[in-house]
Parts: sequence; structure tokens; C-alpha cells
Amino acid sequence: MISPTNAFTPYIDGPGLSVTVSSGVVILTSGAPTLVALTAVSLTANTTNYVSLSFVTGAISNSTSPFAAGVYPIATVVTDNVGVKTLTDSRPDVATFTVAAGGSTGTGSVVLAEGATIGDTTPAVAITATTINAVTANVSGSVLTNPTITSATPAATKVIDSEVTCSASSISGGNVIAPVYGHLTIAASTGAFLAGVEGKLSITGTLNDATSAYQAALVGKLDLASCTGLTAGNLAMLWLDTGDNAPNAANLGIISAIVITNTGNNTNPNMDSLLRADAKANFVMDLNDNNGPNFTSTAAIGTYKAKLKVQVGCEGNGLTGTYYIPLYQ
Repeated sequence: MISPTNAFTPYIDGPGLSVTVSSGVVILTSGAPTLVALTAVSLTANTTNYVSLSFVTGAISNSTSPFAAGVYPIATVVTDNVGVKTLTDSRPDVATFTVAAGGSTGTGSVVLAEGATIGDTTPAVAITATTINAVTANVSGSVLTNPTITSATPAATKVIDSEVTCSASSISGGNVIAPVYGHLTIAASTGAFLAGVEGKLSITGTLNDATSAYQAALVGKLDLASCTGLTAGNLAMLWLDTGDNAPNAANLGIISAIVITNTGNNTNPNMDSLLRADAKANFVMDLNDNNGPNFTSTAAIGTYKAKLKVQVGCEGNGLTGTYYIPLYQ
């Protein structure tokens, strides 16, 4: 499990004109990750002190001038004649520097403290558009936004690449481990489009791809190339869960596990299919009625043994209401 660290935390470590900054790792402009040791910083009396980290040298120092470009702000400290009056943590979530990258110049660095939230502060350093490996992005507050790839043959590019490796031979404990976790909490909603995670693919030209490549707004991959065995488990390429129950929800009947919409004008061409499967599988569907009957019925229809209940709303041909798909064994 990943253990976050509170890198470059400023704090007062005794009386006098000084503050202490905890250790941390920084990527210098040379591109080298460098461990900066715990540092005691001397302050100037009776003024405002600006404590920062240099991306060039990795040194932590103090200045009586406001934070300059090219440094990582750490603390703003107001002093009197003998000591510290106030200490303000000035660490932004994101700061920039210039770094040589494959013979070209790019900008970008991320320093994330424990408990920090991307976008929850305004960085003390002005952040401008950045370009690395033909990917150009803007920064809004402390969030990277609107990346643009200018190459016609781009390299594999992941604007956010969050990869976690669990190196233990086996893991347990019942905790969620997820490289990316989206969680949206609301009290109520009217007219809002809400999503824990959203993916969108926009095609602005003509798609004419006869290869085996795929194009999708959202992709999930299950990689078993190095798996040595599958004996038990609840393994899926996509898992949707509403939790154990919803005791305070008045109407669970408005919930659908999967919703597919294509509600354009009736003159628009049809999609090829709502569901497509190119796979080897034992069953088309594996249904469990959760100790029903809920969506099944054991009432026989002629030679059939049971039936599935389906809600249909096809106004174009008059098929509306509840219908049944007969089952036989």
C-alpha cells in the first residue's frame, strides 16, 4: 500500500529567528531526483520572510523578496525582533521548472504533500502553458488542463499516468487499492450531470480505420499475460456495484445498472448494435435473481420452464409495457 509523505513541511522547532523544513525528494532542472535533507533556515528579523526550494540547486533558503519564478514556495514567515510571529504554509500542489528532455526543452514538475488536493490552492508561482514530448497543456490554478498533442505520429502518451505495483507475493486486508479513484459526494441534484468518473472521445474528422485498433470513450483492460493460475475469485473486466443496500432511498426503481442512450432524431442512422461481444464464453449471460423471483418467473409457458421479465418502450411499433422472454432447459 502506498504511504504518502509530507515533504518539505515548514514548522517552528524552538525559539529564535529560524524555521525548520522537513526532508523531501525534488527533481532538479538537470532531471535528477535529489533527496533534500531536513533543513534549518535562518530568518531576518522584523520583516516578512519567504522560504523556498531552488529547482536548480535543491537548496532551501530564505529571502525578504516575494517568491520568484523557478522556485518551490515553502513558507511565508513574519518575524519580530526575537522570533517568529506567524508561519504560513505556502506549498502549492503543482510548481514548474525548466528541464532538458531528449535535447528539447520542456517544463513541469509535481510536488504533492500528504493530504494535498489538486486544485485546492492557488500556487504562489505563476504557471504557464507547458510542452513535453509534443504534448502541450495549460494550467488552471494547480490543475493541468486542455492538453494538445501536435505530432501526427505521437508516442504513447498518458497525461495522467498513475501506476501502482504491489510487490508482495500475495495481498490481503480488505482495503481498496486503485491507481485512480473517483468519488463524488452530493446532497441533492437538479439539472446537474454528475459522474464519479467520465471518459469522452470526440471525433472531429472522418474515422476510416480498418485495422484491429479500437476507439472508445472508456476502456478497461484485464491483463492476464503473466498470470500463473485462476482458481477462485470474483474477477471481471467491468464491475458495477450499488453497495449492500440503500435503506434511506425512497425509490430504488429509478436505478439502472447500465444505461445506453442514442436519442438523436429518428432520421439519424442506427447504431450497429447496443451490445457487441467478440469472445469465447460459456454463457451469453450469467443471471442471479438475488433470492427472487424479481426479474424471473417460474410460471411455465407451454413447453418452456420459466421466463425473464423485460420492460419495453418501443412507441414506434406499439410495443410498450412488460414482456417476457421464455426459457427452456
